[in-house]
Amino acid sequence: MPISRVGSYTFTLALHPSIPAKSVPDLVAYAKANPETLTYASGNSTGIVSAETFKSISGIQILHVPYKSTPPALSDVLGGRVSMMFVDLAPGLPHIESGALNALAVTTAERSPLLPHLPSMQEAGVTGFEIDSWAGMFAPAKTPPEVVARLNAELRTILSKKEVIELLGKGGFVAIPSTPEQFDGFVKDQLVKWTKLIKDAGIARAE
Repeated sequence: MPISRVGSYTFTLALHPSIPAKSVPDLVAYAKANPETLTYASGNSTGIVSAETFKSISGIQILHVPYKSTPPALSDVLGGRVSMMFVDLAPGLPHIESGALNALAVTTAERSPLLPHLPSMQEAGVTGFEIDSWAGMFAPAKTPPEVVARLNAELRTILSKKEVIELLGKGGFVAIPSTPEQFDGFVKDQLVKWTKLIKDAGIARAE
């Protein structure tokens, strides 16, 4: 049973500085002018779906270089062995702030409060791009409604505290509490959305 949405992890499109693109339109133009020269690393499913969706919508070719986790993927982008990746903010932010990576946009529909200076991919011109890597809390089926209500109230109180919001933000996470009903609707919408994203990006064939 859904209790509450907890929030979203912030993912950003980050490039090695050797790639001559200062914006998402720059990157698309460069990819089209230099086909089959760019590569992207991935360390998780959100990174793969984000990149393949970007490729599909923009009509560009970027070679996928898969890794078992984010650290080695990020290491090879930092070393210039791979051109770019969609990286979650916790491991990526120190390198973005130092200039070791160039961040162009975030994957969510709107700008992230953690990186307000960056546009969303959609705002940057990738029409229809919206990918949210989220987290939520559930209870076992048939949990009494009064227990769900109590858990929801306590969780929403915790996630509304300034110190909690700031602590989560340091880990690249934006707190977004909800009612059980809102979270239930959100989950149902996300199941439909992610199925379509995977199909449209050509990652897997729908049966």
